[in-house]
This record gives sequence, structure tokens and C-alpha cells, in this order.
Amino acid sequence: MYFHRQELQHKATPDKPDAVYARKLQEVLGGQYGEISVAMQYQFQAWNMHMPGKYRDLVFGIGAEEMGHVEMLAIMIAQLLEKSPLGITEEVFTLPAHRGRGIGAQLLHAVEEACQERAITTLRLDTRAALAEACAMYERNGFGRVDAFNDEPYSDRWYSKTLAESIR
Repeated sequence: MYFHRQELQHKATPDKPDAVYARKLQEVLGGQYGEISVAMQYQFQAWNMHMPGKYRDLVFGIGAEEMGHVEMLAIMIAQLLEKSPLGITEEVFTLPAHRGRGIGAQLLHAVEEACQERAITTLRLDTRAALAEACAMYERNGFGRVDAFNDEPYSDRWYSKTLAESIR
């Protein structure tokens, strides 16, 4: 059983919204070696310890501290995204059996509408040149190629669209 007090030990507020930095923090939070993974590793280690006492308690305590890091990062990410004028689209795709029916464009338009409802004025995405149909769809729908805005190893194409100009 853990005790959780509903107050932050230290308050940190970003100067302004920053969706790009929030995305980087999301990797720190939930990536392969992120805080969530670390917290769960400590918890599972403690649950698997077959010795009672101070060593098991120590490992549980470290896991609890790591959960505090999860909370801290999640709150900062939420603050960085609050009123951010930039939206970043990730991992949207149409299954091969359903391609060629305009479903990808419908998904893209739904994302754009959701962004506009939240006053997001710029939408970015990254992809690969090998996904030629997707690249063509983005370009048909008003996305322009831009310089790399992240260091995603999978990506070799980056796109951006100003949504304020596309409001119907």
C-alpha cells in the first residue's frame, strides 16, 4: 500500500507551450528506457524478492520514487501541450486492404478538424519516402515538405501544414 499526497513537491511551469519538447519528454516518460519502464522494473523486482525486510522495502521505495518521476513528467507534458499552437501527428495509417478508398485523407481531415477545435494552427508529421502513396496524399492535402524537426531514425521526410489557412 502506498500513500500519495495530492500536491507536487515543487511546482514547475513552462514559460510557453512547446509541443516539440513535450514529444521529447514523452520518450523520457514512456520510451523503451523511460520512467514508466524503470518504475515497473523496480516494482516487479520487489514483488519477486522472496526475502522480507529492508532490501525488499528499499526496492519498493525506489519504484515508488520512480512513479513520482512519472507523475512529474506527465504533468509537465500536459502543461507544455496546453494551448500549444502545434500539433504532431504520429503513426496514422490505413491497412493495405483498405487503401485507395480515401480513408487516409478522411483520417487526416479528422485530425485537422480536431486540431482546429483546439486552436492548433500548425500540424506536423514525419514519414519515409518509401511510403510514396502516403507522401503523395499529404502533398495533395496541403502539407509541404520542411526541414527535419526531430531525430526520428525511421523518418526521412518531414511535412508541415498551417491550419489557420485551411479552415473551411
